[in-house]
Amino acid sequence: MNTTMEIFFIIGYSVTIFRILALFIQNKYVIFFSLGFVKHVLSYYLQIKTYYCNDGKRCNKILDKNKEYVAVDTYLLPESLIQGLWYLIASSIIYYVIHLFHMFKFIKNEKVAIGLIAVFVSLMTKFIEYKLQLRYYFCKYDCVEKPKSTN
Repeated sequence: MNTTMEIFFIIGYSVTIFRILALFIQNKYVIFFSLGFVKHVLSYYLQIKTYYCNDGKRCNKILDKNKEYVAVDTYLLPESLIQGLWYLIASSIIYYVIHLFHMFKFIKNEKVAIGLIAVFVSLMTKFIEYKLQLRYYFCKYDCVEKPKSTN
């Protein structure tokens, strides 16, 4: 998947999860945490992480591109909690700054503003992962060679 397509996917994925969470959760801070946590957990169960293991742009310098890999959930809970905390902290800071400078004037619906913040944090997270090369950790420890079928 090229970078532009991935950005649109991240936006759609984030907005979808946010809209579902917003139906059941009213507290913006709980929404911020839940978005990060749920996105991380779902990306494992929806096989998005397995896709990343086999995506040549992400792991080709670390993994053998002639083999097929699957993502493992060894650290799924702690990683999801960390992702949730990151979303909570980053989103809260952005929310506070926007509120401080009265930037909500042009967005009448606070839920829309919270959703935009959440999407921005999702994109910012991918950028930080790229810049800090956190994908190296992911490729090395979360991707394991797919067992050969015994048919």
